[in-house]
Amino acid sequence: MAADKGRYIIDKPGRKFPDELSADMREVYNQLIMPPKGVIHLDDVILSDENRRKLQQFVTELQHADQLRRHGLEPMSRILFYGASGTGKTLSAKALAYDLDYTMLMVDISQALAQGKASESIAKVFKLATELKYCLIFFDEVDAIAWNRDATVADTGDIRRATNSLFQYMDQMDDTNLFIACTNMLPRLDAAFERRFDLKLEFNRPEMHIREAVSRFIRPPFKLRDDANPVTESIVQKRMKLSYYEIEGIAKRAMKRAVLSGTTEVSLAGIYEDFKLALRIKDRFNIDDTGDPSGTMLRR
Repeated sequence: MAADKGRYIIDKPGRKFPDELSADMREVYNQLIMPPKGVIHLDDVILSDENRRKLQQFVTELQHADQLRRHGLEPMSRILFYGASGTGKTLSAKALAYDLDYTMLMVDISQALAQGKASESIAKVFKLATELKYCLIFFDEVDAIAWNRDATVADTGDIRRATNSLFQYMDQMDDTNLFIACTNMLPRLDAAFERRFDLKLEFNRPEMHIREAVSRFIRPPFKLRDDANPVTESIVQKRMKLSYYEIEGIAKRAMKRAVLSGTTEVSLAGIYEDFKLALRIKDRFNIDDTGDPSGTMLRR
């Protein structure tokens, strides 16, 4: 059950906090920690019904981990998020960590490879998580190392060492910790890597109405003012191809405009103007106040 809105009660015996770490491990912690920016709950994340059910089952198993283990069963602990960029993978991981009250540690594999420190970064994050306990280890762009060896990509020594390290540490991960990996290129992943996951979630671009998507990102004390032209709304909805990340950015800009105008009312009409710019839609003819177009809106 939730301790407050969206947060779950999970006992955490043996948990260690950052100020209890050695100086060396505190330095590693400061490099890898990914603190949430504000309050973010899974309930606030735009998820498909299937993904919401999967994550709820994941949480339920964690809440009853001791009960499962008494029957020789291990709760799920490793999830693979895949899908196009900007569809909510990282946001979902952050929300899960927040609601579970787990420490979120992140490794950007592409950046680590560029620095020639991929294997070292992998070792550090798992060792830190083992010492702290109850961490959510998050790997972004994991396909940079865990790719199918049949793929026509250069296999450097650093990549091979990083892949071997990842497989080893995943298999030996402390049972209090969680591991989430993200990829935009699922077909590229090594089959042996995929098999290590208990759960796989596909993230797609929004399928809901724009109003509903935008409303998820308009948080109190802000509220939407329904001043949108219905024809504009219909045209933008038909052309909608933006990711959740892009929608969130538009909603944030609208809230900033409201603040600078001395109000907490967010104009839906202004939001649609931002959508038109993002989708490269322009008015070829005017739309009067009744919503009747004297022409059409065309894409550039």
